[in-house]
Amino acid sequence: VSTPLSAQLFTYTIGTGTTSNAANAAPTPYGTYYANFRQQYMYRATEITAAGGSAGFITRIGFNVQALNSCGNMTNFRIRMKNTTQVNLTESFETGVYTEVWFQTTYRPLVTGWTSHTLTTPFYWDGASNLLIDILTDIDGIARTQNASVYYTTTLMRTTSLRFQSITVPASSAITGTTSSYRVNLQMILMPLPPA
Repeated sequence: VSTPLSAQLFTYTIGTGTTSNAANAAPTPYGTYYANFRQQYMYRATEITAAGGSAGFITRIGFNVQALNSCGNMTNFRIRMKNTTQVNLTESFETGVYTEVWFQTTYRPLVTGWTSHTLTTPFYWDGASNLLIDILTDIDGIARTQNASVYYTTTLMRTTSLRFQSITVPASSAITGTTSSYRVNLQMILMPLPPA
């Protein structure tokens, strides 16, 4: 699917929770408390459409930081995305092709509030599949610090978050993790496809 050259952009927010993780805990997408981590979130198509979204290109995503704490630099920080038919995450990370949409050799959030990532590769969301956002960092030779605290929503009766973390094992090799119903609030900018 090719990206339209000009279209209107819309901002949607998924999640209204006002709880945030502790400096040594998940489900934050930012932090070095366990050095290496792979954090995955699933947002259902019904949630995106209920917020007003429709099929199109996601051009930016953001997470709402409550406190920076002593979050240090995360190396090889990358965000990947994937359309999925899963309705609940299991302890195994979904296989298949993920699209890398954002990468920084070294990254850490610098301010509280919504921290946005403008995608280097806009991601096509088909309007029907559920959406996976997959975040990884591998800390190599950098001292462990704290996680940033990020606002999250408890998605009752559903497992929408999956995390692997390790002091020694690279996150890029993770195939399983721990599931949770705690999922960070998401803000996305989406460019809908023009009417056929």
